[in-house]
Order: sequence, then structure tokens, then C-alpha cells
Amino acid sequence: MPVVFRGETPAGALRFPAVVPEAMTMRRFGMAVAASASAARNAAAGAPFYLTDIALPSGQTPSPEALVRWLWSAVAAGASGMELGASTPQDSRVWTLRNIQGGPSSRSVAVDAVCGTLVANRDIFAGAKPLPSPISVLYTRESAPAGGQASALAFYEILTENGLYPEMAEMSEYGWDAPSFKGRCIVIAGQVSVPSRYYPLLREFVKKGGKLVVEGLSFYYDEDMAPAFARPFPLADVMGGVLEDSETFPGLRKLKIGKYKLWASGQCGLVHNEASGESLTFMRNKYGRGTVLWMPSSIALGTVESGHRRRFSKFLLSELSEIVAEMPIRFRRLRKGICMQVLQVPGGLVTVVGSSASHRRKVRMKTSLKVGKQLFMNPVDGHEGRARNRKVKVHAGQTNVAFWKEKVK
Repeated sequence: MPVVFRGETPAGALRFPAVVPEAMTMRRFGMAVAASASAARNAAAGAPFYLTDIALPSGQTPSPEALVRWLWSAVAAGASGMELGASTPQDSRVWTLRNIQGGPSSRSVAVDAVCGTLVANRDIFAGAKPLPSPISVLYTRESAPAGGQASALAFYEILTENGLYPEMAEMSEYGWDAPSFKGRCIVIAGQVSVPSRYYPLLREFVKKGGKLVVEGLSFYYDEDMAPAFARPFPLADVMGGVLEDSETFPGLRKLKIGKYKLWASGQCGLVHNEASGESLTFMRNKYGRGTVLWMPSSIALGTVESGHRRRFSKFLLSELSEIVAEMPIRFRRLRKGICMQVLQVPGGLVTVVGSSASHRRKVRMKTSLKVGKQLFMNPVDGHEGRARNRKVKVHAGQTNVAFWKEKVK
């Protein structure tokens, strides 16, 4: 069962900082911590791990509500614990749990409430494991200097606001050795540098039934920053073509993807379809038992920056319909500002639903399960949330944790 450390984690433990881009707004910070926790779990490769070193922009102090969100994100990602500061403000220039006099603060009270819930429900959380997601957002270390992390987080945000609880992983840490990838999806968004060593792995992924979604200028360079599309592209047969052209511009631009008018941020591209000779804003290709969806424009960032999420969400859900249909729980529709993570526990599932939205949200779930017990809900400004039947209600800044009971067969 996860624990919270006030101070240092045990000697020899795997420690992963919660990596959040400096430009990330406070409204999106909780989502970024959830994505970072998922990435840490994949990096740990099954070993116990701890989240550490969460630093807010400009040295701000986190609210109790933000701390609650972070802690439950760590729990839902399978972390063994989270390291939080225990020093007083006089001892450190970063935020702490204690007040100026060294006593408990509203932050430490919030932490204690989370820990108390874990202890009181140890029968549920003792065997808890993150529910495996069929959808993975992959990034490469080589793309980080070019802003690849921002694109990956934008795609993660859009997916999680549809209740699809995707996983985040560095490309080398994905489970490439599966005998079949039917029902699985990999998203590669804005990863301008994809090392050639991953080409055969991606080829096999699609060949064995996987769905590959490629967005933005992904694959533009290889590991040596040599233009991959300036020579015969090794994955042209898998992806159905090559990048024909790309245009950069300031701000946002509207473009048409199928029947949808979507926004792109800073970059639009065209795919040259090798079979038909057409120049396309997007294309689908079948290879082996799998398929590829290729959109060579920065649509995920454009969607998040413009605030127009609904159209792109409808497009994605239609493209992933077969995969999404098999997920045991998800949102019935897009809920902006809401992030959900899911745990497998004895007798059912536990959902962690966090809100960064500015007002109350009612989230209806598509699932055969019903709420068996509300485990945790932090009141915010006197507002109460709840989980009942197949609905979860959260107010701005709230985190609602609920146990969903499996039907007895």
C-alpha cells in the first residue's frame, strides 16, 4: 500500500521526479503530474518507485487541493510513495508541509486525510494495481529539446478528458515483446526525433494488429538529427507514404481533417500517399493486421491551446472505436478539465477523478459496474462531491475516489 514520506525516501529506492514543463499552467498541472506518474511507473519496470521533487512554476506554494490531487495520482500510478517536504519555510526556499511555526498546516492536514483513507481501506488498496490501458502515448528523449514533451502531454490531456486513462512512456520502455498487439494503440505526437532502432519495433507493432497514431512532425529526424524523409523513408510502407511538405507559422490555423475542421498550432503538413499519389492532410493505412492514422500537423497542441476539444475528441473516438469499446469504464462524453486514473482492486475497480475545471462537473460513466463505495472526497469551499450509481460529481479542485463493484456472476 502506498505511503507518504515527509522527508527522504528509503535508501536505494527508485526515485522519479515529477517532470512538468515550465510553461504548464496551474490549471493543467495536475494532469501533468498524473502523466509523469504514469511515465515513472513504466520507467521503474515493475520495481517499487517513489515520486519526488514536484516543483511549481515560479516557486509557488501548492494548495491543499493540489496536494491531494498529486497524492492520488501517485497512488493510481502504482507508486510505493511520494516524497514531500517536511522542513519549515525558514529552512528551505521551496514549499513545505509545515507552517512557519513548525506546526501542521492546511497542506499537512490534506496529506493526512489521504493517508487516513488508504489505511482505513487497506483491504481494497493492499492489492491495488493500475488498470492496464490499451492506449499508450510514447515520447523519445531525443525529441525533448524540440518540445516533444508538450505535444505528448497535450495528446494525453485530450485522451484523459474522455476518460480513456492512457499510459505515458518513453519509447524504450514500452512492452514491445507482446505476441499480439490487437486492441492496442500507440500515439506518437510531436516527436520530431525517433531513433531508427525503433523502426523495426513499430513495424512489428502494426503488423501484429496494433493501431499507430502519428501526429505533427514525428519521425522528421532520426537519432543523428538527419532528415528521415529526405531519403527513402524506412517506414513508408507501414505508414502509407512520406512527408511531402511542412509549413510553420505563428499562432493557430484551422485545417480540415476528414469532415472535421480542427486547429493546428505553429505547424501544418501534407502526406504524399504512395499508392494514389495524392497530397493529404491526413491518411489511414493498413499494414499486416494493423492500421496507421497519420496527421502531419500539430493538432493536439492546437486543440488544447484553442480550447476547441470536442471536434478532435469525436474524431479520435471514431478512429479508436474498436479499442474504446473494450475498456471497462470511461466517460460517456468529453469532460474538459477532468482527469481519470483507474486501479484494479479485489472485487472491482477504483477510479480517481480529479477536476481542474472552474466549476462543478457531473461525469457520467459508460460501464457495467456501479459505485460500491465512495472512498474519498475533499470538500472545497464548502462544496461536496459524490459518486453514486454510474455518476461522479466533482467541484473545481476536488478529487473523488470511488470503488466500483463488479457484478456477481
